[in-house]
Amino acid sequence: MEPGLSVQYDGRKNYVLQQEVYTYSIGALACEYARLTPFALREIVLSCKYRKSKVTRHFIVQSLEEIRIACMERFGPVVSVLLVAELFDTIRKLTELSKTESERYFEDFNREVSKDSIRDYILSEEKCKLFSMDTVGDIFNYAYYVFSVNYLVFKASFLEVMKAIEAEHGADIEVDERILHTFFSMYGECFEWQKIDYKVMNIDGKFASVFTIQNSISLLLFEIAHLIESGTTINKCKNCGYFFVPENRSDTIYCSYRAPQNKEKTCQEIGAQVTRREKEKTDFFTREYRKAYMRLQMKIRRNPSRGDRRVMLEQMVKEAKVVRRRVKAGEMNQEEWENWLQKFC
Repeated sequence: MEPGLSVQYDGRKNYVLQQEVYTYSIGALACEYARLTPFALREIVLSCKYRKSKVTRHFIVQSLEEIRIACMERFGPVVSVLLVAELFDTIRKLTELSKTESERYFEDFNREVSKDSIRDYILSEEKCKLFSMDTVGDIFNYAYYVFSVNYLVFKASFLEVMKAIEAEHGADIEVDERILHTFFSMYGECFEWQKIDYKVMNIDGKFASVFTIQNSISLLLFEIAHLIESGTTINKCKNCGYFFVPENRSDTIYCSYRAPQNKEKTCQEIGAQVTRREKEKTDFFTREYRKAYMRLQMKIRRNPSRGDRRVMLEQMVKEAKVVRRRVKAGEMNQEEWENWLQKFC
């Protein structure tokens, strides 16, 4: 069986089979994976203790296990297993090349990505700004680059599918039909993009369908097919902004992942408090703005010949839209918006 994310799917839930079993709702695997930022992996992937060693099977295996353990602790089973599976697949393909073939390949490849921002980020602390396979570190630099590019394809496809779902529910969102067409073609004429192994296994005395998902885009293909088939609801968290599958009520607006404001609490735990505080700030601004607006209106009524005050009122109304948005987003504090209001008093 090829390395990858082993998932038992029973039509209702996904069970990730690792050293222990992790249960996910349909769609939740992709949602969790979509929370990743590839750059967040850099410290883990590029800090293996065998980086300066020559390329051997032993050092490659030890480095992959080191990465898997570190990612498991920080990101969970979905990210850790798929990352290692893709790194392994890329490295295996490289090691199958002869010395002449690999030198020719990297000569062409380095020329193609010479102005690539992902390449620049990965190699920013390396003395040599070229990809190669001279050391364990070199080969992992390249594998990390390939993973990052593949992940960005996954993320772009995921977001477009989510936008399409939101648009179906009435949201005024522009969808990139080209990305959607390319993605859904992988269920048909471009099915060779799917890297999903299938086995029937005896688990606890019962036959079970177990799928081994070998790369990022295959995870999305696996999840979206079951998502559409089951009619599962996916929401966007009002606190962190990531998509999630609600566990109980379909109208849940906060996810159960760690909140960006406080890693010790979940978005569910602090999301409502944050929303309430933001609403209170916005409401206070609205009250003070209305007072200033009414004062200026009264001045115009008392002295209608003062055209400058009408101009001032129009300017106030126009600027208030931007100011209100900035107050709500926390980009303007009370002192700043009070100073802004003083201009119209």
